[in-house]
Amino acid sequence: MNSIEMKSRMRSFIIGFLLVPSILNGQSIRNSDLSFDADGKSNTLVIRDSRTRRTWTSDLGHCLSDAVVTKWGPIDQPKFAPYSITEVVRLNDLKAKISVKETQTGQIYSMIVTLDGPNVSFEVLSENMNAPFTALGLPPMFTTDMKAGYLTFCDRSSGVLKKQDDTGVGYNETMLIVYGNTNCMNIPLIGLFDREKGDAMMLQIESPLDANVRLSRKEGLIWPEPVWQCSMGKFAYPRRATYRFIDKGGYVKMAELYRGYQKERGMLKTLTEKAKERPVLNRLKGGAVLWAEASDAGFLKKWRNFGLTRAILAVEFPGGENRQWGDMGYITLGYDSYGDISEGPLGFQSDNIQENGLMLPTGEMMTGWATKDPDGNLVKQYYLRSSSKYLNAAKAYSQSRIVDANRNGNFIDVMMAGGLMEDHHPKHTFDRKTDLKNKRDVFQYYLQKGLVIGTEHGNDWGADLVDYTEGGLSGSNWWIPGKNTSGWNAGHLRPPVSRDDFSPEFLKYGLPTQRIPFWELVYHDCVATTWYWGDSAGWFWKVAPEIKTMKDRITLLYGDMPLLWSEVKFDWKNDSAEHLETYYLTVPSMRDKFGVQMTSHEFLTDDLQVQKTTFANGSETVVNFGEKPFEYKGEQLPKNGFYCTGTNLQQRRVLRDGKVITWVKTDEFFYCDSPSPIKELPLSISGRIVLFKMDDTQWNLVLTGAVGDSVELSNDAISSYIGKKKYKVAEFDDAWNRTKPHANDGITAVFGKDVYALTD
Repeated sequence: MNSIEMKSRMRSFIIGFLLVPSILNGQSIRNSDLSFDADGKSNTLVIRDSRTRRTWTSDLGHCLSDAVVTKWGPIDQPKFAPYSITEVVRLNDLKAKISVKETQTGQIYSMIVTLDGPNVSFEVLSENMNAPFTALGLPPMFTTDMKAGYLTFCDRSSGVLKKQDDTGVGYNETMLIVYGNTNCMNIPLIGLFDREKGDAMMLQIESPLDANVRLSRKEGLIWPEPVWQCSMGKFAYPRRATYRFIDKGGYVKMAELYRGYQKERGMLKTLTEKAKERPVLNRLKGGAVLWAEASDAGFLKKWRNFGLTRAILAVEFPGGENRQWGDMGYITLGYDSYGDISEGPLGFQSDNIQENGLMLPTGEMMTGWATKDPDGNLVKQYYLRSSSKYLNAAKAYSQSRIVDANRNGNFIDVMMAGGLMEDHHPKHTFDRKTDLKNKRDVFQYYLQKGLVIGTEHGNDWGADLVDYTEGGLSGSNWWIPGKNTSGWNAGHLRPPVSRDDFSPEFLKYGLPTQRIPFWELVYHDCVATTWYWGDSAGWFWKVAPEIKTMKDRITLLYGDMPLLWSEVKFDWKNDSAEHLETYYLTVPSMRDKFGVQMTSHEFLTDDLQVQKTTFANGSETVVNFGEKPFEYKGEQLPKNGFYCTGTNLQQRRVLRDGKVITWVKTDEFFYCDSPSPIKELPLSISGRIVLFKMDDTQWNLVLTGAVGDSVELSNDAISSYIGKKKYKVAEFDDAWNRTKPHANDGITAVFGKDVYALTD
């Protein structure tokens, strides 16, 4: 070998050594924010953040290597095995390839690691993408020395908040299904932040359709780790997860980053943008969801005169009545469902089960919802329709159920709540990616009809398509029964009968201190949100009034939408004041913040009991959930007190001279509940007063909560508020028709404890 050949070989060896150094000595890539090291000697991955000086370490000695895929789809019984780093290739300054081997089976996987600013992305590949496969946990769990760590994720909810060292009920060694039903993530990320320092790590699943995140425990603390599951029995395609490291801003910054990610992908569509295409959507502003029956027309007419002038009317009215309510400005809603079917001709909840049902890998047809009698006995078992047949069903009956019925809204139940499914039917076999497309196609079909669209739960794969989600405030823990297992059932609309109905999980994760409005921080201006239909505030007044009040305050704090039932489910005869309070104290704030981005949420006290939200239009809300009064801007907020301001909103529940007073004031609505008149509020009385604008010709005055048999009000104060120097007063008959009005003359006006119409 001559000297030239020797020099050439030496040069090749040096270049190779630089590109693929000994894995025993480690390998590093870095940028100005982060460095990443893969060390074969210690079998670890290490991420160092130069901004926070925090080190994150991952050990490949204990990784999820397999699991059981249940016939329903989710994985169960995870198995763990050691992996070892077999090769590290430094591809460039910001990218490396790491090969790992499962030591028991010899199975090889690789990870392409990329640095991008304060982010580390992992693309996971299998040696044989089409070989039989069940589950894999790579990259492995990363841990650090976080002192005051909290986890947050959206499990059918606005956002769970769980302290890392919490060993109590809920979310211990739990597998969270991305885009699942319960024990799920309806936004494909999980955050971990240090409340003491303010820095955070956000694990974002960028291949979310066949993914899970496992909450695993190490040395008494909970840490998240991604888990990939099979797609039609195979690894099938590269999987990608990104760790985003945040130096300050905690979960608010996480939401901001994810919101930006969704905007870049074209998935962030605001209510304002949606309303330009479908103007009827503006009727959502300042409304509530009201579930009722076709026999409830009289009920709706009565309570409209008490202020329920804006609402989504979820009522099976015939076409003529729908048109009348639509002309009054309501959203007339149809109830729709595509998953659950019984045997019959193609139509609403009806289809040929064997031909058009969804088939499990076992060859069984998958069951769906089951109706039960009050004793819990099965009445009817539904099956699931294949999503490949959803659009056919929509086209088969949408004309009669929606168009001909004069509906301007459609609530499509279960669609986003049921999780993504595989279909193993030989005539229509598909994976979860196709299932997602099939479901999005149905939403897009109804959007073309100009309708307001609602759905249950609200996985964010369709946040650009729907206008409101029902249940996002509730979380998933109402599914878990308490000691009284035959009692309250939110899904089957059985009311609670005792406190034994509530499970420890429900009571814990319903608390304001165990949740944050993460969904709202991302989507408040895109999707309106409310409670689950069997978990809304009005169900709790008789058995647990503190839960009812807490739910109202959470709705107010988040700027979200209340949900009510008519007399069919709620006891309006005895509890009307409480149900109306839900409406009066939440709807004006929701109107002020409708279609407005939530920009911040913060805890103002160390015990997390006092919380504040702010919005892009300058609105802010502070709520005190704690026992001790809290001073804010010169006012004392008692327990359940609040201080809320907006562009056209002044709302308070404060303590003055030892007495609690409450008021809400906008240019179209006035509510005050006080033991005596308030000097700064000329329309206030002893007791409760409500004054609201029905339309340009009429205001309604509600004095049913007044103290005494009659009430004197200043004519000047009334005239000033309603913008009419002269007005007429009418009462209502037993059918809630307006009586003949009479002129109001004089300095003061005398009213009884009743409801009045103030007209031109």
